Amino acid sequence: MRKQIAQRQCLTHISRLVVSTVFLAALLSASIGQAARAEDLGSYGHQWNIDEEDGVQQMINKLKKMEQDGTLSKLQKQYQQDFIERMNNPEPIAGISKATEPRTYRVDPSIVIDEPITNADGVVIVAPGTRINPLDYTGWSKAVVLIDARDKDQVDFVKKRLVDHPNDKIILVGGSFIQLMKDLKVRVYYDLGGAFTKRFKLTKVPAVVSQSGKTLLVQELVLALGGEQ
Repeated sequence: MRKQIAQRQCLTHISRLVVSTVFLAALLSASIGQAARAEDLGSYGHQWNIDEEDGVQQMINKLKKMEQDGTLSKLQKQYQQDFIERMNNPEPIAGISKATEPRTYRVDPSIVIDEPITNADGVVIVAPGTRINPLDYTGWSKAVVLIDARDKDQVDFVKKRLVDHPNDKIILVGGSFIQLMKDLKVRVYYDLGGAFTKRFKLTKVPAVVSQSGKTLLVQELVLALGGEQ
């Protein structure tokens, strides 16, 4: 029942969005037409009444016809299916492949301040060029595990690791995070835009990122069949 209600709400939202978009396009078209007319030059010659409908009314009638013949419903369903498909299978992060050789390296998470940071009185409290390491102020108590959920071995690896490390944060570079959340019954994240992999120079998965002193330790792991290391 809840699923049906959610679907109806989604379809209603999409329908409103379609109508709003059509109205906006029509109004913009009308505005452009008004702006293009520099002055009223009067009337010359014979005049006839214009029997054609204005653009907005034409759009409204077109939508009504689409609703009556089922075209609008088909479009709504297609939009819904496309949205669900994108959610279930996001675009995989480019440049990431399965590890074939183990590799361990460290990443300094420090950032350099480009512009001065001031307090409410305008006094500079952090000067440009200052280097700040977040690990000087906070720590990582949990590891971050990155995998491609399209690879069964990597999924098996995560399942086994969570037994001993239940607080690990799981981030995907490929595959369905929604499906994996259902399977693991834990929250799963997706590295949208590759922000995390770029920041930590990741090119291989599975990888485990954890704190080591004032740096982050990155371990790219090679798995055997069944997700064994």
